[in-house]
Formats: sequence, structure tokens, C-alpha cells
Amino acid sequence: MGLHRAGNDGRFLWLPGLRDLKGKYPVSEIYARGHVDRVCTLSHVDLHTKTIVDVGEWVRPVLREGKATLYVEEINHEWHIIPKEYIKKLSN
Repeated sequence: MGLHRAGNDGRFLWLPGLRDLKGKYPVSEIYARGHVDRVCTLSHVDLHTKTIVDVGEWVRPVLREGKATLYVEEINHEWHIIPKEYIKKLSN
């Protein structure tokens, strides 16, 4: 069985509201506006819904366990999505 069929490969280029997300949002708003299912670290630790994440200009969740998952990292006590180069590696 392939990774995509198993729900563990690929990135989302479009979801309703996803391209409108730019800047900083609480995780709850990322879920609601971007139709993302999960916001977590690369260690699979989910962020609290009130945590603020800077999504920048390029929001691309990946498919993990059948869910649109947005990976984040903490830099200088602020949460940011992981760099797009790393996202591309995860989804290839």
C-alpha cells in the first residue's frame, strides 16, 4: 500500500480559506479558517488552541494519518510553521 493511500504522504495546495491565512493566528482560528485538522510539532506534540502561530505567507499542511497537518516549530519563544523546503521534503 502506498503512503498516499495510507494517508501519510502529500501536501495540500488548496483547502477552503487556506490561502487567506497570512500572519499570526491562534490555533483555533487556523482550524476554523484554514480547514486544518492538526497543528503540531515534528515530535507530534499538539499545540493548545489558544497558542498563537505565525503562518507567514505560505501555509501548506501535509497529509499525515489522513489529516491535514500543519507542522510548527518554536523560534525565540514564538511559534512558526516549518520552512517550506522542509515541508517539501516531508511530502516527497
